[in-house]
Amino acid sequence: MAKQQPVVEELWNNLDPEKYPSNEYQKHILEQYKILVETADKVTDRRNQINAFFLSVNTLVLTVFALIYDIEVGITEKLLIIPPLIAVLGICVLWFLTLLSYRKLNKAKFAVINDGYEPLLPSRPFHSEWIYATKLKRPEVTIVEMVLPWLFIALYIFVAVILFLS
Repeated sequence: MAKQQPVVEELWNNLDPEKYPSNEYQKHILEQYKILVETADKVTDRRNQINAFFLSVNTLVLTVFALIYDIEVGITEKLLIIPPLIAVLGICVLWFLTLLSYRKLNKAKFAVINDGYEPLLPSRPFHSEWIYATKLKRPEVTIVEMVLPWLFIALYIFVAVILFLS
């Protein structure tokens, strides 16, 4: 017999489906599947909210830097930019780490959905979708969105250099 995926080994209790009340076993599998898919959607929604928050914060900070650029200040005043710059760079790193955490959480959820539940159902929509999406060779959304914090970091460093040279 082929070795099961680790997620499958950890997923199921040692319950005998034959000892379950009639048809309740399949109903419970379907209900658990629905709950799991719903929570995966909620994780995606939360990730989108986090992205909107961090994009708003970074847009605000860049606007402030743009306003500062027009003000004639000496080197002492320019040095005052360093602490907020360090803070905003930290915010970008935090954004990246948060996205990384959500990515790992969603991978775990879809591993349970694809390998644990869908083989017990009449169809495997998420598994099929993943196979088709892989054939399209499109970049994963999480990969694309994980580049954004690093783009902002590069932009902040560029802006800081421009501010100090002006």
